[in-house]
Amino acid sequence: RECTRLSVHHILEKLALVNSTPNIQLLHAMCHRFISEPDSDVFTLLEESSKRVPGELRSQPCGIGEIGVSYLELKTERPPEHYTILSRSVTGNHSANLAKHGSRKTYLFYRHANETEKPITAIALIDMNSGEEPPLGFEVVTQTPGTNDANLTYKSKSNANIHLCVYRGCGPPITRLAVIHVNREPLPSGWHCVSRTVNGKSPELDAGHTMIAYQ
Repeated sequence: RECTRLSVHHILEKLALVNSTPNIQLLHAMCHRFISEPDSDVFTLLEESSKRVPGELRSQPCGIGEIGVSYLELKTERPPEHYTILSRSVTGNHSANLAKHGSRKTYLFYRHANETEKPITAIALIDMNSGEEPPLGFEVVTQTPGTNDANLTYKSKSNANIHLCVYRGCGPPITRLAVIHVNREPLPSGWHCVSRTVNGKSPELDAGHTMIAYQ
């Protein structure tokens, strides 16, 4: 599995030097899906692409341009007004607190991309305490609005230091973001979840009770 992962990283390095075409964009999306979701079937992207009518004009939903992490109970942690705080889970029935059983309330916030920037097309998780590094081209969300460490597993028993990474590429943009409570609500159709870190480790968000999901 590790050899395959390294091969995918090598492919991405080569693709960065190639002019973008629809097929290159599709390959980009498949590679990043493989990295961020090791248990998912990346060939679903190929199937979806094959169903499109050649030359068909498709309206693209507005992608997310930035994602942040906030410890909302702290006074200095409020995101700027033009950001949306992810306050409810994917079904709307629960809080979107990523650390409900932890010592610090941890929420995601986001804003949509503007006309001058590329939207986020992939997200991933890394455990810095295990020496994991962001995949090629990914940016790490390192700090909260209050300049605290944006660790999604603050003071957890697992001693992990999980950080969110984002990628702005040529693939389909991420248009919706959510938190799912694993044992309390199903993953809706059309959503994907980040169930592993880049090296295949369980991120143990809220001791395994929550996961980050997206469309």
